[in-house]
Amino acid sequence: MLKKALGAFTDHPKSNSMSYLQHFAFAISTSVLLIWTGVVGIIHAIFPFLFKTDTTDTIRYLNSEIRRR
Repeated sequence: MLKKALGAFTDHPKSNSMSYLQHFAFAISTSVLLIWTGVVGIIHAIFPFLFKTDTTDTIRYLNSEIRRR
């Protein structure tokens, strides 16, 4: 029972060659970056002269990070 419950937390990270804490840190940091990128995108939509390439740059960065894993 306990092993099955722990597996719910560790199976996915292991399948991506990460520990639970590594996966946690990656997921949290990626999520925060995506939220921030969304805010920047909204600001850019209102003021097109601000953050001209930030959203695209961040998406490219995240894409390379995810593919690298």
